[in-house]
Amino acid sequence: MKTKINLFSTELLPPKLILSCQHLAQAVAVMTVIGVVMLLVSHWQVGQLSEQVAHHQTQKTTLQAKVSDMEKQIANRKPDPKLVAQVDLLTERLRVKQLLLEELNRRSTITSDGFASLMTELASVPQQGLWLNKIEVLGQSVSLYGYAIKAENVPRWIDTLKQTDTLKGYAFSAMTMDRDDAKPLAFSLITHPDTKPSAAETGK
Repeated sequence: MKTKINLFSTELLPPKLILSCQHLAQAVAVMTVIGVVMLLVSHWQVGQLSEQVAHHQTQKTTLQAKVSDMEKQIANRKPDPKLVAQVDLLTERLRVKQLLLEELNRRSTITSDGFASLMTELASVPQQGLWLNKIEVLGQSVSLYGYAIKAENVPRWIDTLKQTDTLKGYAFSAMTMDRDDAKPLAFSLITHPDTKPSAAETGK
């Protein structure tokens, strides 16, 4: 005679979670490591740009001294056509150096401030079931690469990004998705400032 009854059934087990606390913690850790690496790269780029700025600043000072000396020589005697041509050439070089110096200063500011702002805002708009594994900034173009548990998470995340201060007014010109049987849905986004005319400009 049986004295024991087995009431166990696999249906009584709780369903397996697709996204667990462990997975979420791993995703946050990965994003944190990526952010630290990108910030280190950003600081290195700022250092390189600063060295270029200092080098061109020295050249600018030297050229200014030469131009000033030649202008004094011209004032003391009749202009020599060759000397005038040389002064014009040095003046043009000085103008080019000044433009280059301004551009390097602008890029240095964008690299140090703009990238930090982008990382801060990306971290402030997390999307459950979605994480990034690569971020590229080239000029005004931003490329984002990552994974998502569900395809519909990506459009919702894009709508949220468009409301941030850094990416406001940007248009996502390309988006690709690829699913591997062994991995979540991989996606890549490329965005740049929207250059389309506004409704007010179109009506003019």
